[in-house]
Amino acid sequence: IVGEIDIVRHFDGVALVNRYYSGPGGGTFTGAIALAPNELLTIGRGSAALHYFSDGGVTTEDPLLSTAPDGGGIHPSLYAIWGTSEQDIWAVGQGGTVRHRLLGGWSEVDASLTFDLYALHGATSDDFWVVGESPELVHYVSGIWTRYPIAGQTRFNAVWASATNDVWFGGNGLFFHWD
Repeated sequence: IVGEIDIVRHFDGVALVNRYYSGPGGGTFTGAIALAPNELLTIGRGSAALHYFSDGGVTTEDPLLSTAPDGGGIHPSLYAIWGTSEQDIWAVGQGGTVRHRLLGGWSEVDASLTFDLYALHGATSDDFWVVGESPELVHYVSGIWTRYPIAGQTRFNAVWASATNDVWFGGNGLFFHWD
């Protein structure tokens, strides 16, 4: 469980155990993905990215993800993380930020999006959807980003896909299905 105040909570089979982190990039955590049974990668405000090990390993900041795109001090927040394996992970966030972790290294991806991105999900790492502070669905397929405007909608907060032709989107109290 991730959230406010520099805390990651881990269920050890009996109870929730708090693990505190206070360091560069710490703060509100907005998403997490399990990389292994005892390893978690969290993301959040200010591009914070932390590796957390529930077996007592050291919690460390991921320096590649936490580096600002301009090489300086402006770090866009990340709001969602998703992947198909521990070696192929995507993260999205503030101002259209898209980052891809492939084989352990992070890179900035130019999706030509300028609005905040709140969620992503897909069937494969080469076919997934991204949604956010815009009335459109954004589909990534093999390196190509396609935008689908939805009339009457102002934003989307959620997306879930079980297959390339079975995708659900949610926002403003409405749900849409892509098939």
